[in-house]
Amino acid sequence: MQGPIMELTTKTGLNLRMGPISKDDLSSFVGPHAMHSLQASRYLGRIAAPSIEDEEEWYEKMRTDGSSMSWGLFAGESDGHKLIGGTSLNRIQNNQMFRRATSGILIFDQDYWGKGIATATHAARTYFAFRELGLGVIYSKVFHTNEPSRKAIESVGYVLTGTNRCQGMHRGEWLHANDFELINPDDWAWNAWWSGDQPTEDFLEARERTLRRLEWAEDNIRFT
Repeated sequence: MQGPIMELTTKTGLNLRMGPISKDDLSSFVGPHAMHSLQASRYLGRIAAPSIEDEEEWYEKMRTDGSSMSWGLFAGESDGHKLIGGTSLNRIQNNQMFRRATSGILIFDQDYWGKGIATATHAARTYFAFRELGLGVIYSKVFHTNEPSRKAIESVGYVLTGTNRCQGMHRGEWLHANDFELINPDDWAWNAWWSGDQPTEDFLEARERTLRRLEWAEDNIRFT
């Protein structure tokens, strides 16, 4: 499934729209300035470049998958909005009282790296996951070489919980994937998650970061 339109402005002043992707947008994902770039693909743990047929197959799966929620990332330009990546909540478990999901993000256009897009996207997606979908926890993975991505998810409250070694390869070297976990900070979810156990200092600090980012999202997301 595709998520509804959310518009926000990053700390660098860039207008960002999160919204549905059409089939006409798929060509943006391929080419030397997109996922044909090894520099962009290495953070996905892949080496092979996707074809437009691969993207069309992915699109149909994404469009009909009732256990996922996906958004395209569109950067505001003088002549409109340009597709620069995508983000999603995957494997949403609707059959459990304490609902969970995994998250992912891709910014394939390197011209938009380092502009605060990932941080703003994480905040908006987290807001939607917790306040609109009622999720209790979100899991994510980041390759250990992708320090900017790690900082972005930690800024919204994800906490490192472990490492899966040798999950990808880049230039002949193995990439290890770090596992992260984000707990819904609202009392009903937080108390149920810990169930009498004492959360660590890392999680207590992360909860405060999540609450601040949710407040920011409440004030800055524009639903159309």
